[in-house]
Amino acid sequence: MDFEIRDDHMLFHIREEHRESAMESRVAIANSGLDHATVKRIAITMCRQAQGLRPLTQRSRVATFLKPLIAFVASKSAGSPYRMPTDSDEWQIFLLEFLRFYLIDTSYSKCAASTRFSNWQLLVVVMLEFWMEEEIIPFDVVIPKINIKSNPDSAPSHKLLSQPKSELRSTTSFSQKIITNVDFSKNDADYLSAIEETCRRKINIIIETCKSHWDAVTRDFETG
Repeated sequence: MDFEIRDDHMLFHIREEHRESAMESRVAIANSGLDHATVKRIAITMCRQAQGLRPLTQRSRVATFLKPLIAFVASKSAGSPYRMPTDSDEWQIFLLEFLRFYLIDTSYSKCAASTRFSNWQLLVVVMLEFWMEEEIIPFDVVIPKINIKSNPDSAPSHKLLSQPKSELRSTTSFSQKIITNVDFSKNDADYLSAIEETCRRKINIIIETCKSHWDAVTRDFETG
């Protein structure tokens, strides 16, 4: 896979061994507000992650991850210049908001809720973990996962906004049961300060996420 960046879209060329012409996959960037350097880094990372995958899988990754991601960014930027998150707190809020957008927004896809759940769990999480390996997303950010306790296909069909709530789980392989890491080199005062700082940071993340959710709910209500 390789790419071109044009005025209003990214164009990915997906090549098959026994075909002369390459498949193409376009991702609109006109309203994303992202600068050229950011778009280029995203495209390069997409190509790196797609190495070794089958052509149809490569095209699927673009459709199920990159297109909704850029659509989400465009919804946040509203056509104005947009800066991607730079620290752990910003990334945590960004990913939680992206998850909500991915599951309920119909502007980028008309897929059923069960398909969105599956795509997030099987494809999007893998892509975000690769971004973490590429040091785009900080390692201390928790990538949200969905634990589906029952098969959504067995339940009656509902509108996306009325889907049952999904449990968010950490992708980390261990369960951290303390607020902050133990550091025996710190005295009591410094250790307590670290706990306070960590708590304040997590509280701010919760507040910002709740505000974003409430604003979205209000917009849904006003739209009808």
